[in-house]
Amino acid sequence: MDPLYLRKATSQEHERVEGTLPLMTENLDRATYVSVLKSFYGFVKGWENWAAHRVPEAIRPELEQRRRSLMLERDLAFFQEPLPEDFYCPGLPAESPALLGSMYVLEGSTLGGQFIAAHVEKVLHLNRGEGDAFFVGYGEQTGPMWKRFKSVLADIPEADAETAVAAAKKTFLDFGSWMRKSAPQFAHSGAPGQVVHD
Repeated sequence: MDPLYLRKATSQEHERVEGTLPLMTENLDRATYVSVLKSFYGFVKGWENWAAHRVPEAIRPELEQRRRSLMLERDLAFFQEPLPEDFYCPGLPAESPALLGSMYVLEGSTLGGQFIAAHVEKVLHLNRGEGDAFFVGYGEQTGPMWKRFKSVLADIPEADAETAVAAAKKTFLDFGSWMRKSAPQFAHSGAPGQVVHD
């Protein structure tokens, strides 16, 4: 499957999600930022818990290297915040194309995370990686790791492309719903969040 097809097929869902993240505003404060981190943690940790029981052994190493809930745990510890205990459950088919389509949403956000990290460091006066480890993500390895993930997507058979697309769309929509539910003040923010997929 061509990863570009996945990007184009989910562009509308992607655009809707960006309006739920009030992170790139100049008046961002710590309370709002920490609320975002908590909401992300519930979503990401829940997704990782679900995926851990469904990932094919061939790509398990890729999943293990990309456990971003650990980064969120570091961020919340930095702010001395307890970890949320309400977790997202994807409810997707237990098939490799569905898992990878859903994973596309989470992995693609690492690209936009670089912009968010730079912004929150400036606005909230954070040192890099201290309180924004999730958005710093893989740092200088972000580009190479994204390219490697795209090569995994490219191995999805064309016959399974629509399964991957449906899973990605559902994950985008679920993320927007999760953010509105867990942090209602974000629902109508209209502020871009830089969730970038190349």
